[in-house]
Amino acid sequence: MHFSDRIPSNLEKLLIQNLSNSVSTPAVSKEGSFRIELLKGLNMMSIPVKTSTPITAKSLAQQLDATLVIRLDADNQEFVGYVPDHFEATNFDISGGMGVIVNLMAEKEVTFTGQVWDNVSAAPTAKPLDSSVWAFSVVFDRSLTSPNVPVLIQNMSLPHSQPYQTTTVTGSQKGMAIAVDQSQHSVVNVGDIIQVRMGNQRWRYRLSPQDLENAFAHLLLTEDLRLPNQTTLLQNYPNPFNPETWIPFHLAYDSQVNIEIFTIDGRRIRSMDLGIMPAGKYIDRQQSIHWNGRTDVGERVSSGIYYIRLWTDEVSAMRRMVILK
Repeated sequence: MHFSDRIPSNLEKLLIQNLSNSVSTPAVSKEGSFRIELLKGLNMMSIPVKTSTPITAKSLAQQLDATLVIRLDADNQEFVGYVPDHFEATNFDISGGMGVIVNLMAEKEVTFTGQVWDNVSAAPTAKPLDSSVWAFSVVFDRSLTSPNVPVLIQNMSLPHSQPYQTTTVTGSQKGMAIAVDQSQHSVVNVGDIIQVRMGNQRWRYRLSPQDLENAFAHLLLTEDLRLPNQTTLLQNYPNPFNPETWIPFHLAYDSQVNIEIFTIDGRRIRSMDLGIMPAGKYIDRQQSIHWNGRTDVGERVSSGIYYIRLWTDEVSAMRRMVILK
């Protein structure tokens, strides 16, 4: 017996009903095949038949070429995620009536064959909301940190954002954080800053278009991403210089940043309002502050000793520099 019905996959009904596991274990009936059309990006789906071989998050991800599979653990009311090649310790069985979220890199039509569930019916078609990323995962490698320190992960770019639900596996150096919006509104955007906090250490990562397409980001908590513990004005380079120089600094917290340059007798000749800047390390020429050796009115300054002052909401720091012509 063959069923030609196409089962819609992005369904709010499935999101509310099947993800909460409100469907009891279904009875099985006749043999049949069902085709499911899946869109590029995030989809909600459930398995319409009992297949001869049990389906797991790993086997489903392989069958769909999915980058992410998520289910809801109804007992703990927590989402459980599986990311091929990056976070596989949570591989789980997928049974009839269980709703799962999958992310695909391209449209795909897949056929499932097996014993048809008697009491699992297709929900009415529901149009997904644009291409919003309404489910997202962060996989982090904590090999350089203590495994006993609690992990807090948050999207710093969203106002009033709450920490993500975090999962760690005993004996593993990796962890996962998951955010899901059941109304299917975006939980992340390109350029958002994800912060990982463990004790007094913090790391920040800016999301790329590829991260959003994958519906997950893999963070290596290395020194490059670690935030400084204190705001520091570093020595400008080159120094001595002529005619321009770069002024690097560390910023411990998001803050208003201002730079002032003074002559040796204390006369201010240049001021720069950089606005509110996110915490981070501003070291290279693309990120540090550039000074072209001119005053606020555009006059070139003469050779001599000058002083730089960095102002933030919490810190004021000063360094000496030399122009040599």
